[in-house]
Amino acid sequence: MANFRDGITRRTALGGLAWTLAAAAPAFAAPAVRLPLRALYARVGPDGFVTIGSDEQDVWNALGARVGGLIADLRPLQPDYRLAAHAPESDGGAACAMIARTMAMQAGLDYAIIYATQSGRKSFSHKANWLSKGFAAVRSSLTPYGPAIGEAHVLGLDTGEALISVSADAPPRSALNPFDNHRRPQNEALDRLLIALEDKLRADTAAAFRREASIAD
Repeated sequence: MANFRDGITRRTALGGLAWTLAAAAPAFAAPAVRLPLRALYARVGPDGFVTIGSDEQDVWNALGARVGGLIADLRPLQPDYRLAAHAPESDGGAACAMIARTMAMQAGLDYAIIYATQSGRKSFSHKANWLSKGFAAVRSSLTPYGPAIGEAHVLGLDTGEALISVSADAPPRSALNPFDNHRRPQNEALDRLLIALEDKLRADTAAAFRREASIAD
C-alpha cells in the first residue's frame, strides 16, 4: 500500500516525468552524484516552469548553508531565463527537464534539479462548456484538501538520468482547528522535500567515505 501511495504522489506532483525518469534510471540502480553539488534548480507546474520567488530561494540557500561543503553552487531557473522554446515543445515535465539540463550545461554546472509541489486541492473532470467547468470548480472548492505533496529529481546532464529522487508530504489544514489557519502545507511540503534531499546527500557522502575507508584498509 505504501508503494502504491508513493507512486500516486510522484505522478501527481510532476505528471509523467517521474515515470519517464524511473524507466530511464530505476531508483535502486541510481549512482551517487559528484560532490560538491553544482546545480540549477527549476520548479515545474502544469503549464511548464514556475517563477521561484525570493522566499523560496531563501529555502534553497538555507539548504546550501546547512550542508556546508556538500553544495558548491545552487542557481534558480526562472521562466524568463529559459531557452527559446515554443509550445508544445516547452510543455510538460519531460520537456522542462530537457531545457533545464541544457541551461545547466550552458551555465557550466553539473546537474539540474526539477521539483514540484502541490497544495492537495482535488480537481474534477468536466466538459468543455462553462457550466460544467463552473460546477467542477465549485465542487473542488468545497472538497477537503488532501496532503500537500512535493517531489524532486537530481538529473544528470548527459543522459537525463534521475541520480537522486526524493518525495515528501505535509498534512492539510484542519477545518476543526482555528489555530491551523496560519499553516501553509505546501510550504511545509517543500521544507520537508529539501530535508529529504539533504538527508540523501549526507547518506551518499557517508557511503562514499565508508567505501574509501574500506579500500584504504
